[in-house]
Amino acid sequence: MLVLVTFIVNAGFNFALGLLVAHFLGPADFGRYAFAQAIGVLINVTFIDWVKLSTTRFYSQKTRAARPSLRRTLDAGFMISSLIVCAASTICLVSGVDFGVSTALAAMVPAMAISYALFDYHTAMTRALFNDPLYATIVVGKNLFSLVLTVGGAWYFRDPVIVLAGLCLSQVIAWLTVRKPLAEPGPGGPPLPSIAVSLLAYALPIVLANAFYQIVPIYNRAAISIALGVAEMGQYSLAFDISTKLFSTIGSAFDILLFQLAVRIHHERGLAAAREQLSHNLGILIGAIVPLGLGLWFVLPSLDAIFIPAEFKGVFSNYVAQLIPGLAALSLMLFGFNPVLQIRDRTYPIIIAGLVGILADIALIYRLPAGAPGTAYAQAQTMAMVLALAVTIVFVFAIMPVLPRIRAMIGCLAGLAAMTLVLWPLSGLTPGFTALAISGALGASAYLAMQYLFNAGDLRMMLASRRQTGLPPQDRNGP
Repeated sequence: MLVLVTFIVNAGFNFALGLLVAHFLGPADFGRYAFAQAIGVLINVTFIDWVKLSTTRFYSQKTRAARPSLRRTLDAGFMISSLIVCAASTICLVSGVDFGVSTALAAMVPAMAISYALFDYHTAMTRALFNDPLYATIVVGKNLFSLVLTVGGAWYFRDPVIVLAGLCLSQVIAWLTVRKPLAEPGPGGPPLPSIAVSLLAYALPIVLANAFYQIVPIYNRAAISIALGVAEMGQYSLAFDISTKLFSTIGSAFDILLFQLAVRIHHERGLAAAREQLSHNLGILIGAIVPLGLGLWFVLPSLDAIFIPAEFKGVFSNYVAQLIPGLAALSLMLFGFNPVLQIRDRTYPIIIAGLVGILADIALIYRLPAGAPGTAYAQAQTMAMVLALAVTIVFVFAIMPVLPRIRAMIGCLAGLAAMTLVLWPLSGLTPGFTALAISGALGASAYLAMQYLFNAGDLRMMLASRRQTGLPPQDRNGP
């Protein structure tokens, strides 16, 4: 339960931080800040993220005792990867490589990549150990420090370099709060090259695919900047960043709770039991992501009217409306279908799907006529992500067919129909707090009522278990 509460708090902070930074920087500077941040995330995903992925998949209380060299190998891998990023970035900066941003902002990019990786690696460690209090400490700590350093920097200096520096510093400080509790209880073993090779073999396909998915919005930002200007790139960036955080927060929350459970079941009960858990996971994820997209589409006018800075109003909702299907497809792919391939250790299809997605995005944007609006770039991105999802599903069915439970799908469809019936008449309300509160409450109630009626995701059992023990069934009985 603490993990869910932490994620709700994290989602609220991320939403607020993005909007406040955009408000203080304005479209042009926010576009530059978001572009530099996206490059930093790409560098992290490409060079360092394999450590986090390996931690999530292989590190646990059991392996902590049985394989003492694993943690040392992960730590050594993080340090070496970070040094490679520093060396490569220094060479690029000295040689005058054009990052598309100022030299000062470009110099912050590797710091962003390493600090983000540091935070992500230790967050993954708390998840792998099922240490909810430490997870809450590092996530909430990062958000509190970001509020002061990042938003404070944007408000006082109005400089994207200072804002990015504040973001980096907040992640490092958050890591320091959990560094000692996460230290190995014993001396451990030496880092072993053989372990590093096996971890890299597992993670590299996922790394390549995730890099492709990071390149897509970076390419789109650059294309919009060239065709329509830096300010328009800022408009797209705010819409993409905020909506992505909404979907990724929900997807990551279920990934933390459910994929880690599937990994534990695989270790202790075998592949057949893990496959059953993955089927259950997929139904739950679809039942969360799809109604999120539909509900977001209905309340966009109110969100725009209430929360979005004046310079972004109107344009924000136009972009998000085009991005929603693609972001839903990406979330289903990353958090629903890719885990099936990860459990089977058959991750090469993830590369193929990612490559299909980026090539489709580039081809679709290349075919756009001169003067096409920014929303056309968002539509191209959505079509590319839907195509990548289709490719992933084909491979999943070929390697290890996993279907969501029929009851979950019926409950989801009934819930979507109920949501639509309730929210459609409310679309005529004047956008604002009242419309958002009424639409949110009635839409969520209609959907959850159908989930309860069809017992989708074993909702009745979970509620009964909460009433009896205060714990979900998995925590009470074990996996």
